[in-house]
Amino acid sequence: MDEQEARQLIMRWTNQEPREHGLDYVIASMTLSDCGHFWIASGNTRGWILWKLSEYAAAGGGAILLNVYTREITSLGSIQSPQQFIQHYHEQRELRGRHLVLNYADDPTNLRAILRFKQYFKCTPGEAKQVLLQQQSWCTGCRSSLEEIQQELEQHGVLTRIDAVDTPDALIELEPWLWSFNDLIYALFPQRNPRNSR
Repeated sequence: MDEQEARQLIMRWTNQEPREHGLDYVIASMTLSDCGHFWIASGNTRGWILWKLSEYAAAGGGAILLNVYTREITSLGSIQSPQQFIQHYHEQRELRGRHLVLNYADDPTNLRAILRFKQYFKCTPGEAKQVLLQQQSWCTGCRSSLEEIQQELEQHGVLTRIDAVDTPDALIELEPWLWSFNDLIYALFPQRNPRNSR
């Protein structure tokens, strides 16, 4: 698929519904991804791209990706970069339907490991024991999210491992690029979640 065909498909997709003059979508640039699987379009409304009228600018718009092979089109929000989306896409293909989960990797009866866990999460010995002895994975999500959590915990002596499983039995699923570390803390310690105290 060449750039011209990709432009036509994206323009047809973005302008499916009639819009006020100046609010129709215009492509500012087109780039083929390094892997060659996606055309990446960057753009905004005609009023902003061509006339630089701020009242026409579409806020929060990210790139639009066109899969060269499936012709599927995906519109990204500003919070997610094309590189992150493509990395996640290839990760999902490699997993072939399996899921990544984060599990505790130390001996749950190791007193030093329990102490490190308790110090980091500022919990009681009873709370630490309850979390460490449970059979569920802590969380599931994309590799970059799980690795970020893993690195943070490892700096404080809390050891985890990332496993690929057929069916994730996890306390929480982390939405790529939308999660915070508190999501994991509230999953491990539901009593700390302000929503549960209402």
